[in-house]
Amino acid sequence: MTAAQSYSQFRERVYVMTDKQLYLSGELMWLKLLTTDENGIPVSLSKIGYVELVADSTAEVQATLDIVNGEAAGWIELPRMLPTGYYRLTAYTRYMRNEGSTAFFQKRIGVINPYIRNENSFRNDTTTVQNAVPTGNNISLTTDRNTYERRSSGEIRISGLPAENFKLTVSVVGIDPVFGETSSLLPEWKKHLDEQHQLPFASSYLPEYEGHIIEGLLNDATTQTPVNDPNARALLSYPGDRLQVYGGYPTGDGRLQFITHASTGKREMATVVSHLDGKNLRLDIQSPFAQHNSETLPPLKLDSAMRDFLETRNLVLAAAETYLADSMNRIAKLPQDFSFQLYKSFPLEEYTRMSRMEDLFVEFITMVRIRRTSEGQRFNAMNQNLNGYAVGNMLALLDNIPVPDHERIIAYDPSLIKTINVYLGKFHFGQQMFDGILDIRTLKGDYHGIVFNSATQIIDRRGTQPYRYFYSPVYDDAEPPSRVPDFRHTLLWEPSIPTEQAPEQSIVFYTSSLTGDYLVTVEAITPSGKTLYGVCTFQVK
Repeated sequence: MTAAQSYSQFRERVYVMTDKQLYLSGELMWLKLLTTDENGIPVSLSKIGYVELVADSTAEVQATLDIVNGEAAGWIELPRMLPTGYYRLTAYTRYMRNEGSTAFFQKRIGVINPYIRNENSFRNDTTTVQNAVPTGNNISLTTDRNTYERRSSGEIRISGLPAENFKLTVSVVGIDPVFGETSSLLPEWKKHLDEQHQLPFASSYLPEYEGHIIEGLLNDATTQTPVNDPNARALLSYPGDRLQVYGGYPTGDGRLQFITHASTGKREMATVVSHLDGKNLRLDIQSPFAQHNSETLPPLKLDSAMRDFLETRNLVLAAAETYLADSMNRIAKLPQDFSFQLYKSFPLEEYTRMSRMEDLFVEFITMVRIRRTSEGQRFNAMNQNLNGYAVGNMLALLDNIPVPDHERIIAYDPSLIKTINVYLGKFHFGQQMFDGILDIRTLKGDYHGIVFNSATQIIDRRGTQPYRYFYSPVYDDAEPPSRVPDFRHTLLWEPSIPTEQAPEQSIVFYTSSLTGDYLVTVEAITPSGKTLYGVCTFQVK
């Protein structure tokens, strides 16, 4: 029985909440993903979630989210040239791909592109869509007032919450005269779970319960054809100033899998393949996203009376991007992944500059030597007891890129190096073990001046999303009014407000200078699987 089959009795589902359902191209879509079992009870298995905005069968935007304790807060930046229309917001985990796309979460999203005029998108009649707020809330949700002034504070009051520890997702957004669908999708999603109990299970995809699984396909670098070779060994790393290396595990079909951690942000990714018999192989990284079936959605038709509204909405979006860009684009710092104990660091500016790498190790870095072997010159580290040199292979890194051919490092120009770090001991990366790590950092961190062979691939890769802070200014009567334009359409997005068993919650928000009707939406799934939802409205004049 395979490892995947051991999970085959368990089924995973996801639910995604968004701040709204209608966006302008260029806007941010805020979202929250929750993982549950097939009965809708929250679980914490998968550590990675996949969210895509799909047109027909093509993914226009993709995002990979880190899931922590069964939930992930994320965002999608809609491209400015995304055409007007309806799109499918699709979400799933790697493990859910065993059941096919029927198990995926689906939600219809509308996008309007004010930069591309399409007269066919407008109706000639003057009928408008009514934005009646639906009934059926199962929690009490109100605001402290029905009407607010611009740039003022308000309070959301929630009551009737069960005595469980869970987190609320709260959004406050302007109501657009396009969608009538303003209700929570939670009740519909919960009913739909019962229809997915008997889906066939393929047992092809392991759950990502440790971290992001990155998969690569082995190819012959000479013939450019796929190969299945159990003697191939591969390492994956992220070039930069962090020590972050992973070893590959063969899956038996010419593929290698890397179980990674802290693969956050858009960065370069390096893969290096070595072979016991010296074969010339390379590794091509595969997409972690699923293929989608074709599905044509109806066109998004807009009322001609909405032109003025859309032009105003586009204008205030441009103003927000111009004046609030720094505040709205705050990203959390990336975490450090590995915590290996550093034996010694050598900042070369503190030492006499040498013209040859060999001289550096003879004079200063004496715990690492260069020895001659039948395969050429190799680095050799002392053991942890410092009473002799280890016999195994040492891992050499240049700006966190593995360099199996140590002679390329030995021939490197020392004047380009900023720091050399030495780690002693045995280190395991997948199926490979190394005696010591030689971590070389260049002055600019761009591995300048080295030429890699065909077994080393360096590509740009977008990993999981870093955390993005939602911006909401505070307007205090004691402070003088700010002169910075504020035309936020989404006034509040709080994806994870802890309840701590309290039956009531009070949440403060601040209005912008954008007048009109606003919608408050609250959603949650309790640990027992109960779905909570509520909506209410207010005006800003």
